[in-house]
Amino acid sequence: MSTLRFLAALFSCSLAALGAPFDSFKDSNLLAIQTVNNPVTVTLNLFSTQLIAKGPGGQVVFDQTLFSAFTDPSVQALVTQASQALNGIGATSILGPSLISSSVVLEGSSVVNTETGRRTDQFLPFTIVTFGPEAIAIGERQCPSSAVTSPVPSGNGAAALLIGCTGGTPYLVGDNETNFNTFRRTLATIFQDVTTTETFRTTEVYLLQAQDSGTPSAIPEPGTLGMLIVCLPVLAALRSRRSK
Repeated sequence: MSTLRFLAALFSCSLAALGAPFDSFKDSNLLAIQTVNNPVTVTLNLFSTQLIAKGPGGQVVFDQTLFSAFTDPSVQALVTQASQALNGIGATSILGPSLISSSVVLEGSSVVNTETGRRTDQFLPFTIVTFGPEAIAIGERQCPSSAVTSPVPSGNGAAALLIGCTGGTPYLVGDNETNFNTFRRTLATIFQDVTTTETFRTTEVYLLQAQDSGTPSAIPEPGTLGMLIVCLPVLAALRSRRSK
């Protein structure tokens, strides 16, 4: 406290002790905090790929799952292994791999707030005059943003800005005291990223199917009776020419 303010306070106390009217001056601060959110979405994709190989009769000869996408080299190596397994049982024709099942499921979601900066803005102060005896609050008070950013009403309307404010230090204005309480107004803005992380899992099932190569059936030779039926008209025509 400066020497001048100390002497003014001492003088006020002396006047109060004598019962004479006097003025007192207090400084208060209205603080409002607002948050500005920047939404950020992060998508994580997980994969589960199952590869099944079946023989001509439908028997399963290969069935493995990898937690990778189908295009991943590790899954493509699995396709080669499955094909070799089918070749090992004599399969010469293989269909696929064909996608027979697919699903996408949200496995989880989380939200994290990360502060990226702060800003402090000062607004026009105002003074409230109180005639004692009266109990008031001085010092710092937490308020809604409107108490800090709204225009100051004229006359005694400034007291309406204190509605919704909390905190402060109680102060009793004396019988002969006139208090001048000056309110400085501060708006603190907190900037933050609100990051939502969503985890999806894609599950796919692929099938390699061996085909029965089969044996081409032999073309049946014409029967003896059939040949006779075909040849008899020819023989009859030849005999007729000879008799002429």
